[in-house]
Amino acid sequence: MSAADDICVWVDGVGLIGPGMTSWTHARALLIGEADYEPSPTVLPAPELLPRRAPPRQQDCQGCAGGGPGGLP
Repeated sequence: MSAADDICVWVDGVGLIGPGMTSWTHARALLIGEADYEPSPTVLPAPELLPRRAPPRQQDCQGCAGGGPGGLP
């Protein structure tokens, strides 16, 4: 690829997280100097796009260790 080649890109979103930055609005204000920095722990938000964990399945204990025929004596 040479310097004359064009590249087409787009950005759907930007995220920012770090100590003392509690939201995008607050982080923006910090980065452009409109707010003072106050150190605080980084808080990881709960994921919004991942599926919820499936409920645990109950297993039939037939054949489990000590749980019936075929289990440990």
